[in-house]
Amino acid sequence: MSQRRLLIGVFSIAMLLAFPRAGSAGLGELILEMSGPRMFGVGLECRLTFQGTWESCKISAPTTALLFAENQPDAKMWLSLGGTFFWSIDKTVNGQHYETGEVKMWSFDPILEIESKAWAIKDKNLKLQIYHGVVGASFNLLHGKDFSTFSNVAFRLRPAGIVIPLSKNWGVDLSYNIRFYPRRFTAEDFGKEPLPDAEPSREAVHSFVLGFRRRVT
Repeated sequence: MSQRRLLIGVFSIAMLLAFPRAGSAGLGELILEMSGPRMFGVGLECRLTFQGTWESCKISAPTTALLFAENQPDAKMWLSLGGTFFWSIDKTVNGQHYETGEVKMWSFDPILEIESKAWAIKDKNLKLQIYHGVVGASFNLLHGKDFSTFSNVAFRLRPAGIVIPLSKNWGVDLSYNIRFYPRRFTAEDFGKEPLPDAEPSREAVHSFVLGFRRRVT
């Protein structure tokens, strides 16, 4: 498993060098910079095992939604399917001002994940788990009142994630994600004035996502 984590780390660093422009993100999923507005998003993501059953689901913000899943304690690899809805917050970025809700983005983010380490916790259906997203994609659709609807596509990695059980069926899920865009976002995409010092066409957007994972047995 250590060789697998090493390969994931080396590949992530190589992709960062290939896509030099970087953004950041925070609680829930807060995109601080992507050659455009600062955006906050909430999302839902569920694990589909290769036996065709749903293992568990994660929400990236507190909600009362009831999420159903089947108990698959031995799953070591799965496909995570989910999406996030983002909206811009009131902020000036790179000299351009964006209002709250001026830009909205829908993101569909499938990714293949593997478990590298897990520990069973007494009286809990969720495991204390370290996992990684080894290959995935991000399909984005953006729209707003002052620009034409457009889309963008990224290659997506999840170098590391951790699930920490809190109760019998609930836990905290914290993960680090990278989206690599072959075509960077531009100010013109959002109906703004072109930036005089626009950087190369590629960019990498980083995010740290805090979610709550539920399992129903």
